[in-house]
Amino acid sequence: MGRPSLKRRKGIVGIEAAIVLIAFVIIAAAFAFMVINMGLFSTQRSKDTISQGLREASSPLQVDGSIFVRTTSDLDVNASIIPLRAMGVKYVPVGRNETVVSLSVVHRGGSSISYSNIYYGVVDSSYDPTGKSFDELVQAAVTHLQRVNNEGTLSFTLENITKTEELNITIDEREYKYSLSSVTGATKWDRMEITIQASQTPASFKAILYCNESEVKSSSTTTGSATIILTPQEWKNGTYTLLITEVSVEGEYTVKIAVYADAGEVLPIDESGTQLQSSYSTPKTVQPSALFPAAVLIIENSDGDEALDSSEKGFLVLLLGSNYVAEPRSLVTIEIRVERSAPLTVEYMVPESLTANSWMLVSG
Repeated sequence: MGRPSLKRRKGIVGIEAAIVLIAFVIIAAAFAFMVINMGLFSTQRSKDTISQGLREASSPLQVDGSIFVRTTSDLDVNASIIPLRAMGVKYVPVGRNETVVSLSVVHRGGSSISYSNIYYGVVDSSYDPTGKSFDELVQAAVTHLQRVNNEGTLSFTLENITKTEELNITIDEREYKYSLSSVTGATKWDRMEITIQASQTPASFKAILYCNESEVKSSSTTTGSATIILTPQEWKNGTYTLLITEVSVEGEYTVKIAVYADAGEVLPIDESGTQLQSSYSTPKTVQPSALFPAAVLIIENSDGDEALDSSEKGFLVLLLGSNYVAEPRSLVTIEIRVERSAPLTVEYMVPESLTANSWMLVSG
């Protein structure tokens, strides 16, 4: 056989060299891609680290307006309202488990008192503070506080407010039906009576009835018992909350709900269809005061979550109560810390000259 020509051998060597060169190019491209990708990843991580550092070094909350305090008849301060807004972020989580509010009060004599966390979360988003007075904001905060602690409250839902044949009330997640036809001679509804009776005497207290977070009626501060009466014209669909507050003696307070037609009391029919022989009644254990001091946030224009958006405004209501008042020339410091950010510190001095039972500007 003849020997392969030199020209054919050179062609094979050239192809092998091209294959090796291509392999080197592919490997180099892959390595370059890996290096570039790692560089981009490192750059992104550095950017994230810097952003997180900036967040933790600054507070996304800012005071947005004037700070007001409420004075007592003894010329002390027992509440304050601090307007807040989210700045530089889309939203700030302000739920009870995501926010810490600490309080320090240094009295003019040099004594001081401090609390590590007095925050009790956000008032229900159905409450709209627009157009409300400061006293109404304080009452909404107190109601929220006592609800959080399940203290002295009874919630019920009123439905089918046609004021004709039937009335449905859901109390403690149980449904009760009131029917005019169950009372002989009844032609129309007359009233609803909500009676609160203290088991201990003498015991003074106040009862306040809310519908969808807005106050409907209240009793004066009374001793022994109190009754709130709603006429059919005052009935409306919604969730009602009865709040027993300003109590002087800890113990049970029995709440009774009775519905009347023009011919007498209408007894309820429960979920099983049984005609009850008495009106609804339940005992409630109430403490002499809520858990003061406390801080509660009310959000205006809320979208329903526990976050303060940049388009919303918050009102932090600070409740000191009667036992923790700040006297004139006291230095009050509130520190608000949300997750992964620096705290917002708010400080004000209680003025020397105060007007009794009023709201006064201290900062802004």
